[in-house]
Amino acid sequence: MTQKHLILPLLMLFRAVTMSNRMKKCRTDLQYLGKCAPKTRKLLLQNANTDLLKAIAEAAWTVLSGEVKLTPAQRRRLVKDESILKQLATKQRTVAEKRKVVASQRGGNVIGFLFNLLKNIF
Repeated sequence: MTQKHLILPLLMLFRAVTMSNRMKKCRTDLQYLGKCAPKTRKLLLQNANTDLLKAIAEAAWTVLSGEVKLTPAQRRRLVKDESILKQLATKQRTVAEKRKVVASQRGGNVIGFLFNLLKNIF
């Protein structure tokens, strides 16, 4: 077997480990946020519960910390929205402040793209 064939199962194991219990609990909601229309996403995020917002923050941290490998095109797409991801991932912001960031127009669009990136983890 080649080295490539040996690394792939290890990557799949690593991806399974990176998902927290909170993200597992909110898995269906997170998957739906990645698929739904922007207007629907905005309504859902405005009324999201605390666990869902914390799961979104953990997903943002996962992307920012480099646990998810991004292509150059995906990285360019996220560079302009990196400040939003940092606002979500930081522990200094309260849940209410994170809800406000997520419900904004730019925040909602970034969330959809974020979960399209993370769908292979789920």
